Amino acid sequence: MSYSYNVIVRTHRIYCKSVSENNSVFKIDQTQSMHLIKVLRLKAKDKVEVFDGCGASAICEIVELDRSSVSLVRVSDLEVSKKPTKKIVFMGTPSFAVPILKALHKKKYLISATYTQPPQKSQRGQRYNKSPIHLISEELNIECRTPRILKGNNEEFNFFKKLDVDIVIVVAYGQIIPNDFLNLSKKGFINIHASLLPKWRGAAPIQRSIINLEKETGISIMKIGEKLDTGPVCNSYKIDIKENDNAETISTKLSILASEKISENIDGILDDTVRFKEQDHNNATYASKIKKSEGEIKWSDNAENIIGKINGLYPSPGAFFIFKEERYKILKAELGTKSGEIGEVMTSDLEISCGDQKSIKVIEIQRQGKKPQNINEFVLGSQITKGSRITNV
Repeated sequence: MSYSYNVIVRTHRIYCKSVSENNSVFKIDQTQSMHLIKVLRLKAKDKVEVFDGCGASAICEIVELDRSSVSLVRVSDLEVSKKPTKKIVFMGTPSFAVPILKALHKKKYLISATYTQPPQKSQRGQRYNKSPIHLISEELNIECRTPRILKGNNEEFNFFKKLDVDIVIVVAYGQIIPNDFLNLSKKGFINIHASLLPKWRGAAPIQRSIINLEKETGISIMKIGEKLDTGPVCNSYKIDIKENDNAETISTKLSILASEKISENIDGILDDTVRFKEQDHNNATYASKIKKSEGEIKWSDNAENIIGKINGLYPSPGAFFIFKEERYKILKAELGTKSGEIGEVMTSDLEISCGDQKSIKVIEIQRQGKKPQNINEFVLGSQITKGSRITNV
């Protein structure tokens, strides 16, 4: 029996303005050289696609490399896009940003580079994990930059300046953009923020809106200024927060919404057909970063507030309580019908009384060090039984 295999060879794509100059042999800068050698592990005679950021590109072969530089030679004709192109840099890190980058790529925008947070050590410390944007950039053959810090980074500043970008799209990048970088884009740095500004400026807008029992949320497309999330807004788009929504479902909905709306906004900004409007700073609220300690449930709180905390902190860091020195994370719950003493377990399937003479019914729970379980699985052999009191009130 014989087998045939289809081998897919990926051609990595990098930026270098020199590809479109007269000399067929040229060098790339030290940072890109290190990326090719250390990250992509390319060798002499390997091929890459090199683009100049102005619509021209060519296949090039590595002819010489050492620890700090790589020399390339064009091995294909220079291809020049017939359509005028606008150069975009995309800056983002988490999964929330991925559908937006994919939408821009699908629309054939010229994405000169992406920026994301550098790979992080895994919990066991055996390997480094790349961010979702890092992974999708490699899949789409977009050059990905991972500086630990931008402020005072002259090498990165000079690289960014050479890109000569028209617009920068920022989606949960994870670093504050220094002021000197903000001057390097013709149409500015445009941030997709996951709230209806001026509500919930800051690091955790999705979680804070759910914890505070908001009925709606959305995205705001704004221009980044010197202060965090205070810049003018060109468009906002709303969605409802439904009873069974949590931070994960809302994040997914907002990410998809942003991916559907970003193209029309970019085109409008580039064509000067959209108008930015200053925020009403008097009505601003702030979504500070979530601390793990905030997840502890106080059973003296109202039942609705406890449900808001459970949904707002799902899946991470999670809402939890302590029983007999063990931590239990409530993953899903709904309002119950029983009433009793604060923190009293009213039923065998874990309906717990709260501070307003109402209760919550646990649907899914995770015992410390164990896998998540639905409530029917959990109560089999659980030490938390009807009549138990959970005393962290």
